[in-house]
Amino acid sequence: GIITELEIPLAPAWPWTDVAVAFDDFMTLTRFCLKLGESDAIVKKDVCALAQPILPYFPETDMGLSPDRHHALLMVAQPSMEPLQQLVREFGGSIGYVKDADQKGTPIF
Repeated sequence: GIITELEIPLAPAWPWTDVAVAFDDFMTLTRFCLKLGESDAIVKKDVCALAQPILPYFPETDMGLSPDRHHALLMVAQPSMEPLQQLVREFGGSIGYVKDADQKGTPIF
């Protein structure tokens, strides 16, 4: 036969982990997200910064997040969790929600 189509992966497949990180200050949150986005050591798919009053607009999500703090919603590769935790500590944040790829439940994104 004649081969008419090939599918070739251009990047490795990663098991993704959904993470929510809380911060007291919005500018600290934005600096954290910028540093995370620029980091080559942490494999990430999504980085989203949410200001404090946004959580009431997500009533269907039960992530146990504090409504009086600012949050970063992230999707990072499971092998990058340790460097991510170090970065969170460096910026004074706290991880409030983690959902591994193999856990059931609604994904953040």
